[in-house]
Amino acid sequence: MVADDERRRLRGDDRGQLILVGAVVIAIALVGVVVVLNSVLYAENVADREPISATQDVRDAQALVREDVGSLVRRVNDDARYDSPSAVRTAVNGSVAEYGTLIGLRLARRAPASLNLSVTDETVGTGIEQDSGGNFSDAGDGSNWTVARNADVRRYVATVNRSSLSSDPGTAFAVTTTDGAADWTLSVYRNGANVVVRTNGSATPTASCPVAAERVRIDLRNGSAGGCSFTFADGVGDGYDVEYRNGANASGNYSIVLNGTDATVPSGSVHTGSSASPYRTYVVYDFGVRLTYATPELTYGTRIHTTLYEP
Repeated sequence: MVADDERRRLRGDDRGQLILVGAVVIAIALVGVVVVLNSVLYAENVADREPISATQDVRDAQALVREDVGSLVRRVNDDARYDSPSAVRTAVNGSVAEYGTLIGLRLARRAPASLNLSVTDETVGTGIEQDSGGNFSDAGDGSNWTVARNADVRRYVATVNRSSLSSDPGTAFAVTTTDGAADWTLSVYRNGANVVVRTNGSATPTASCPVAAERVRIDLRNGSAGGCSFTFADGVGDGYDVEYRNGANASGNYSIVLNGTDATVPSGSVHTGSSASPYRTYVVYDFGVRLTYATPELTYGTRIHTTLYEP
């Protein structure tokens, strides 16, 4: 009897140990499952978030470049006098690449990423600048002269001093444009405290635009002078001539941007090889920039096109 009781007690102990071992094994298995599930969920969440974050970064970078690159190239155009198309291209390409490097460094502080900007194409136009504040005569001090032939003016902004203007409309400083079929004249003269901008064209009555100011900014492309608006060169086709009349009867500054290689500036009209005004320079007015953005999870490229001065 003792032996039988002892055997039953030992079998009971064996079953308890087996149950305990089984419970431990099940607990370990459950912990392992939880760890694996958590790892899977974490990996999925990270995998989902990183592309989303990278996509948002590239969108932000693209919007920033699109907003800034036009102003950047304008500053490059205005900051120096360029004696050749290649000189302004080199300056624009270098400034855009440097700007891309700075944006890339800022993005790299947030995440492992690289950004590259490069100019893919650019259209160079001829610029004629007067920044001395002197009168509007040519390089030989001629008062009546041809600014450009076969031109398409992309930009024309002038700032004139009222005190320099003639009070006689018959001797007023004037800008004329003609394509052989249609012509326009814009004249600027003084009438008391006002600067009067008067325009007339082949098929349009004369219109006057008086502005009470000592210095008046005139934008011929947009047809504005101070707070006044006017119409100019309406109906004149591509490839027209631009001439000045009575240039000695106006002083101030002006900036002109002409179309690419078609326009010609007559010899002797502008200064070359010196800093005297007026002078010829070269300007980038239409260009494309290639943006490339790369992270370990994403590579993206796009082209951003910008026109600084509309035709």
